[in-house]
Amino acid sequence: MRTLVFLSVALALAAGPVLAFDCPAKGGPKWREYRSDHFIVDTDLEPQTAPAPVKEFELLHTLLVKGLVGEEVEIPGHVRVIAFARPGDFAEYARRNVGGFYRLGSYGEPTIMIPASDFRDNPEPLAHELAHHLSSFIFPEQPRWFAEGLARFVENVMSPRGEVAPATGSHVVRPTRTPGGGVGVAPSWLPYALAYDARPVPVQDLFAWKGREDSSSPGRYHL
Repeated sequence: MRTLVFLSVALALAAGPVLAFDCPAKGGPKWREYRSDHFIVDTDLEPQTAPAPVKEFELLHTLLVKGLVGEEVEIPGHVRVIAFARPGDFAEYARRNVGGFYRLGSYGEPTIMIPASDFRDNPEPLAHELAHHLSSFIFPEQPRWFAEGLARFVENVMSPRGEVAPATGSHVVRPTRTPGGGVGVAPSWLPYALAYDARPVPVQDLFAWKGREDSSSPGRYHL
């Protein structure tokens, strides 16, 4: 039943090609459901591995609420997270260069899809999508520029702490977190994105933006 529930939610969200990975009945990995205070997590991670990211999801939830509101408040309900153990399986649902996405399921259930294997080293996609959900309780009406800007502003609450090595200039990432210290911090990808396309978006165009990206310069409105 859980496999059928997972597939029904996933297929309602997907708008891509026919799926190629195998379900458990066809020899694919088993899917399990984990529940915490704010999440229902469907994942094919191994049982010994899955509880750790679920705990980190809760930490992320706490930090995002503090970042958005400035204090701990209770946001009602649960968010379903569909977390793929293999990035290749997630990629069958997502557009190119998408690290995660947030949708309402067929019955209005808030649902986030992510590649679980990337979460520890790259928590920003889940933070960004969860910020969309949490901020909707604070600002029910959000134009697209505001929604994306706010999610970008708080998405680094669990980013790995890093430093620039003085000799080579290479980015060295430490396996530590910056709890509560990442709100408003420029993301590590920003210099590369600006180097690719630093053209500013006119304010009038930004305010009229409905979410469609320019295929020749994806992410420009997010910048």
